[in-house]
Amino acid sequence: MEGGTVNRAQLVSCIAGLVVVAMAAGPAAAQSAADNTLELRLHDALRVALENNLELVGERVDPQIALQQVEIEGSVFDATFGAEIQYTDSSADGTASDPSVPGADASVTNEFEQLTGGLNLSQLLNFGATYTLSYTPDDQTTFNENVNQTLNLFEIRSTDSLNNRLALSYTMPLLKNFGRAVNTERLVLARSNVEISKEDLRSKAIEVMEDVEGAYWDVVAGVENVRTAQLALKRAEDLLELNRKKVEVGTLAPIEITQAEAGVASQEEGVIVAETTLLEVRRLRLDSRVDLHLALGGSLETENES
Repeated sequence: MEGGTVNRAQLVSCIAGLVVVAMAAGPAAAQSAADNTLELRLHDALRVALENNLELVGERVDPQIALQQVEIEGSVFDATFGAEIQYTDSSADGTASDPSVPGADASVTNEFEQLTGGLNLSQLLNFGATYTLSYTPDDQTTFNENVNQTLNLFEIRSTDSLNNRLALSYTMPLLKNFGRAVNTERLVLARSNVEISKEDLRSKAIEVMEDVEGAYWDVVAGVENVRTAQLALKRAEDLLELNRKKVEVGTLAPIEITQAEAGVASQEEGVIVAETTLLEVRRLRLDSRVDLHLALGGSLETENES
């Protein structure tokens, strides 16, 4: 049963009035223009209750939350990728002198450029091991300019170097956190919680539906009791009318009219008791769960489904 269970307070806003007049076949949840009576079948009552039950709204969210927790716990074993880059540029001007040549000072310019970076990939495996794969390039450029106007010397030096480094590291615990069971414990627990939340939702739905169905059939039984009492009253009234005619033609003693009138009074009392019982059943068993007549208007007619 998808979607879940019916809440007692919510069923109050969905099945309401499930009472009262006759159990006529007709379209479920259709309103008759002639007598303003709302017909409601059992499966429609259950469907509406399940769709509007506030408790089930919360219960439906629990499996989704549990699934998100599974993703969170499983993300511990997702690979991690990282990258970085760094650029360095420096320049310095100065003078240099040669002791062997007095007055032969030279202007010196030093420039340095370096481009470094790195790529790394790491992952925790579900049995406890961790690996890291890294790649580090290093590109360096050095430029030196030496000018000595006294000696008419001009010297330029440039040096380029490129170093690439690839490394792989692997770590395996030998005691603590070793093995698949200890590392996946939280993930297994999260997956179990998903099944538990689904089962809780299913159980709550069944519980609510059983409650609603019981209330529905209690009202149906009450309606049938009212019908039976009304039928008995009609027969008692027919008997009274028949006895009066027989007394008029002299085929029956007048005392029979008194007995028939007593029978009518007794059946009238039976109708009152049946209707009162039906109203109490509706108020205690159904109206506490459903209040359709406030939402849709009209009295409610239940359909007896065998």
